[in-house]
Amino acid sequence: MMEQKNRLTDERPDRLDLLTVLSGTTSFIFLVDRHLRIRFASPSAAMYFGMVSEAMEGRRFQDLPLPEGVARDYEEVVLRAFENDAPQEAESSFALPSGRAHFAYDAVPVRGLEGAVEVVLTARDITASKSGEILGEVLNRIYGTISSTMSTPEIMKRVIDISASALDSDALAVIMPEKGRWMARYVHDAPSSKLAGIAMDEAEIRRAFLAPDEVPAAVEDVRQAAWVDQEVMARLRIMSFISVPFKVRSAVTGLLTISFARPRRITPEEVDFSGKLATAVSQALENSELYHQEMELRYLVQALLDDVPAVIMAVDGQDQRVKWSNRYSDRYRPEELRGLSTTGLCLGPIVPGFEEAGIADIFRKVAMNGRPFYASEFMVTGLGPETTYWNGSVVPLRQSGSNIPDLLIMAVDVTEQVRARKMAGESSHKVQEERARLHAMLATLPVGVAIVGRSGRVTDLNEAGEKLWASVLPSFSDLKDLADVQAWSFESGEPMRLDDWGMVKAAFSGIATDNEMVTIARYDGRKMVIMMSSTPLRDASAGVIGAVVVGQDLTNQLQVRRELVESKERAEMFVDLLTHDVSNLNAAAMGYLQLLQSAESLGKKERGWTVGSLQALEECSRLIESIRGLQDIESGREALAIVDLDRVLREVIGGLVPHPSREIDVRLS
Repeated sequence: MMEQKNRLTDERPDRLDLLTVLSGTTSFIFLVDRHLRIRFASPSAAMYFGMVSEAMEGRRFQDLPLPEGVARDYEEVVLRAFENDAPQEAESSFALPSGRAHFAYDAVPVRGLEGAVEVVLTARDITASKSGEILGEVLNRIYGTISSTMSTPEIMKRVIDISASALDSDALAVIMPEKGRWMARYVHDAPSSKLAGIAMDEAEIRRAFLAPDEVPAAVEDVRQAAWVDQEVMARLRIMSFISVPFKVRSAVTGLLTISFARPRRITPEEVDFSGKLATAVSQALENSELYHQEMELRYLVQALLDDVPAVIMAVDGQDQRVKWSNRYSDRYRPEELRGLSTTGLCLGPIVPGFEEAGIADIFRKVAMNGRPFYASEFMVTGLGPETTYWNGSVVPLRQSGSNIPDLLIMAVDVTEQVRARKMAGESSHKVQEERARLHAMLATLPVGVAIVGRSGRVTDLNEAGEKLWASVLPSFSDLKDLADVQAWSFESGEPMRLDDWGMVKAAFSGIATDNEMVTIARYDGRKMVIMMSSTPLRDASAGVIGAVVVGQDLTNQLQVRRELVESKERAEMFVDLLTHDVSNLNAAAMGYLQLLQSAESLGKKERGWTVGSLQALEECSRLIESIRGLQDIESGREALAIVDLDRVLREVIGGLVPHPSREIDVRLS
């Protein structure tokens, strides 16, 4: 920053004093670093904030006394300049007590001596030009309304409403004499205003709104206007106003008043607009009574031609020189002709490609054959950096005493409509592709999928979903259809109301549900169990716009699971029977065989038979014991664990019974 100051205060004769240069501009100029800190502010900017430049250094725009939202606009355009490393432009508007202000911003990245990139931000007050442009567009709308086929009251209501919104006024009224009193016939007012329903005599009107010389009046503070009746203004709650008298045959026949409840700066653009608005209002009122007067009609046509959003020109049919052009056409002139009169100029310098594109030949042909020419959406290059599209016509204007007519040229810029249509076509194509892809994906899924809109309408249902709901609803098209379905919660058995369904919660309340189990009565009387998961769909602002529902019929799976459980229970019963009752029978048989072996009368051959039988029964007992062990492990009753093997072995050895047929010797270490 010290280096920057050194440059600013350099006294050498080959450098300009930058502070002196910047002091002569009304633009706000800032040097901003990557942390959005102000490194330098021009004197005009510092003066606006009531600070010195040094006091603003190191601050962010958020630290300055800026209107709400302006600091954000400043920083956004600076950030874009840093991110893109290229100049950026932006505009914003904001309301001030003195009226609405408009600013244009230029943010240009620059590289300092040390290589660091900073941004030079310039803020220009374009309130005058922007207000003029906005008010001009509003005036075009007003003239379009006036030329409509609506009734006079409808026209006046629309005109008054449009105008009041454009000027941010507290009240706008057309006041006219009626039965010896001046009445507000058409009013757009705020609740604080008292203009609606007023009735004044001639003297009161003159003391309140009509300037002494009966010219348009713009009073920014009624307390400072000597001719204004303060008592009347206090009663009407007016602190600032514009009043424009409109006349017929030099007599005042009405007043257009635009009032504000606070002192307010009134711009020349607003005064000019008010005058044109008064003219438009006057014309609208007179159309119903004095439409036959040619002079008034001509004035209205002239105003319409000047402000209608179309390029209109009258051209000499012989040499194609401009005889007249409307005001709207000024915005499409080449830069070098801006602000100059085009009357008497040839169309060549005005219309790009006039000769090369064959436009001149078209004009000559119309002049020769006297037949109009119409063209729609033809391209024009050269009016700016981009190609523009126009709807146009060339109409011959027959004149007495001349064989070659003049030409009326009318062209409307339809570039935005053409671009919008192309974008809409591209967007529609992409939407169709995405929809086709979605349908293909849904069709291949083995589970039912439904997509529900924000109103509860089922917008998509795949084939599996149709089969899933076919036995319950013949046509599942809306969530309200669920009210006709007899259903119960699978877990609690409670009847399901419409609001209990997970898909209803997801679509209307944004609540997701997973694996919701519902028992549903089918048309044939049987019951089915459906498992569903519902997820809300949200837009970019996190608002719920619908839901996705995935469902699966678990009736057969649950039946198979019940059968498996029953089969397992039967198998366990048979195993219990085997390991308990059969084991007891084996033990009894083994006891009898052991008694038989101890009999002295038993021969050697018979004794061998008993030994074999006893061994077979012992093997059977061991098999039964293994089955019991496997059953305990599979059922979880017998879990694997660490055991004291020495203790177990000693218990086994201690429980051994001497065998009569052989000697058993057990050693344990």
